[in-house]
Amino acid sequence: MNSDYYEKANKLLDIVYDLANENQSDDRPPFYLDEDGNVRLNQVLKEKLAMNDDRELEEWAQDNIKDLF
Repeated sequence: MNSDYYEKANKLLDIVYDLANENQSDDRPPFYLDEDGNVRLNQVLKEKLAMNDDRELEEWAQDNIKDLF
């Protein structure tokens, strides 16, 4: 794992932490696994990731969020 991985992980964890503290949720956790084991991001988390300067963060989150939690 390189510094880019840690930077993206830190950004993602900060966003998830902020959502939990603000209790901003659409009645689901920020992400979940579907019946096939694929990661699904809820709409609020997708919106927050889209607002981030790092355009690759949403895709990176899809690929790596299971490893962080």
